[in-house]
Amino acid sequence: MSALLPLLAYAVPACAAEPEPTYTYVTQRGDTLIGISQEYLENPALWNRLQKLNRVREPRRMATARTLKIPVRLLRTTPMPARVVQVQGDATSGGAKIEPGSLVLPGADIKTGDDGFVMLELPDGSQLKVQAQSQVRFDRLHAYPTPTGMYDSSIGLTGGRIDSRAAPQRGPGSRFEIHTPSAAAGVRGTDFRVSVDPQSEATRSEVLEGVVGVSASNATVPVGAGFGTVVEPNRPPSPPRRLSGAPDVSRLPALQERIAFRFALAPVADAAAYRARIAVDREFNNVVADVVSKNPDTGFSGLADGDYWLAVRTIDANGLEGYEARHPFRLKARPEPPFIREPQDRAVSRGSSATFAWTLAEGADRYHFQLARDPGFADVLVDDAAVKGDRRQLGGLRPAGYHWRVASVRSDGDHGPFSSVREFTQRAAPANPELQLADDKTLTVSWTGEPGQVFRFQIARDPDFASLIEETTLNEPRITRPKPGPGSYYVRTQATDPDGFVGPYSSTQRFDIPQPPPPPPERSHPWWLLLLPLLPLAL
Repeated sequence: MSALLPLLAYAVPACAAEPEPTYTYVTQRGDTLIGISQEYLENPALWNRLQKLNRVREPRRMATARTLKIPVRLLRTTPMPARVVQVQGDATSGGAKIEPGSLVLPGADIKTGDDGFVMLELPDGSQLKVQAQSQVRFDRLHAYPTPTGMYDSSIGLTGGRIDSRAAPQRGPGSRFEIHTPSAAAGVRGTDFRVSVDPQSEATRSEVLEGVVGVSASNATVPVGAGFGTVVEPNRPPSPPRRLSGAPDVSRLPALQERIAFRFALAPVADAAAYRARIAVDREFNNVVADVVSKNPDTGFSGLADGDYWLAVRTIDANGLEGYEARHPFRLKARPEPPFIREPQDRAVSRGSSATFAWTLAEGADRYHFQLARDPGFADVLVDDAAVKGDRRQLGGLRPAGYHWRVASVRSDGDHGPFSSVREFTQRAAPANPELQLADDKTLTVSWTGEPGQVFRFQIARDPDFASLIEETTLNEPRITRPKPGPGSYYVRTQATDPDGFVGPYSSTQRFDIPQPPPPPPERSHPWWLLLLPLLPLAL
C-alpha cells in the first residue's frame, strides 16, 4: 500500500457521525452578509448558503451581536510556511540542502540521511522533529482568517520517525494530523511520536502527553498518555499497549575520556532493544547521534570534546518505544593518551630499575607520568608532569607490585586523559651461581632461588655458550656434577617462576680447573753401586 491514507478527523472515539465543525462569528455594527462572506469565505459567492444556514432575513442589514455559524469547509485558507529551527547532518528539501531559518512551504518534502535531523516550527507553534532516515511531506500548512488563530496542518510520513509537540488547537477548524501509509493520527495539543517501518509500512504511535486519535480501516482508537498502538497495513489500530518506563541512568558516568566510549545500562526486563541518542542540548533539538542496540551496552564515537546529554529508552517486542531517561555527561578525550610500549600489563621486571616507554602522541608537547602502588593511584610514588620524549627511567625499585599510566599535555597546558592503567611486578635480580669443589672428584654449583621456581642450568667452554657441555632443568637451586677436566668453564642459570614468567639469565660466572702437578722425576744410580754386595766375596 504505497499511497497515504485519507486524512481522518480527530475522534475519541467515533461512535456516531460528528456534526460538521463550524466557526462562530459575532456580527458588528455595519456588517452585511456579503461583506462577511468576502472577508471569510473561500468563495464569497456562497453567501447565500450562510443566509440559509443562519436564517438571515436581511443580509444587507445585520443586527449587532448576532452569532453566525460558518462551516469550516467554506472558510478561506492562506498557506503559511513552517520554519526550520535546527538542522543536523544530511537533510534536504526538494533535493537542496536545508539551512536553519529556511521556510518550508505546503507541498514541500524533507528527507534526512543516516545522521540527519531537522526541527521545525509550524505556523500554529507546534514543534516537529524529523529524525534520521525519514521522509516527510507537508500536505497542508494553512491558516484561517479568524482572529482566534485557527490552523490546519497535515504532514505525511512515508518512512522514518517524527517526534511531535502539538500546540493546543484553537477553534473548531484547527487540525494537526500526521498520516502514514497505514494510519492517521490527529491531536488537539499533545506530545507524541509516530514512526513508519519502511519495509512493512506498519505505523507505531506512542503518546507521552495528552490523547491521540489513531485512525485506520474505518476505525479510530483513542490512545492516552503512557500508551502506544501499532497499525498494520489494511488493519485497524491494535488495542493500546502500556509504554515501558524510563530506564535507570543514575549510575552512568558523568565523564567519558575515550574517543570511542560506551554507556552500559542495567538490563531492563521485557526490553527487545534500546534506543540511545546524544544531543548537545537538554531539549534534544540538536541530536548528534542516534543508535539502536539489542544490548543495553551502547557505544559511540566521533564526537568532539564537550558537554552532552544522553537519552535512553527501551523498545518492546511490538516495536513501541517507551519513556526515556536523560543523563548529562562530558566528553574529554583529547589530547589522546599515547600507546603503551613497555612494560605491558602484568609484565615482570627483574632488578632494581625499569624503563617505561610509550609512543609520541599527536599534539602532545610533554607527558604526565605516574607510578603508584595501587590501581586507584591513591598512593602515588612518582608524579612527573613534565616528561619530554617517549620514556621515563626509574631506579631504586624494590621488589613489589606497581601501577603506572601516562597522559598527553599540549603546549598550552591542556591536559588529556590518562592512558589505561598498566600493572607490573618488580622482582629481585637473579642471583649469581656460587661454585664449590666438594672434593677432588666433584663440583657443586648453588645459587639463591625462590619457592616454586624451576631452573635452567648451563655450563659451557665459551662465554657465549655456543659450545655447551651441559644444559639441564632443576627443581632446586643446586647441582653437583663430576669435576671436569682441566680448563676454563662458564656457568649461568635462568629461573622460571610458578606463574610461568621466565626471567633473564644470571650473569656469567667463570671457573678454572688447573692442570695437576707433574710427578717427581725418578733418581738414577751409578752402575758400579750394583757391585757393592759382591765386594766381601772378592776379599
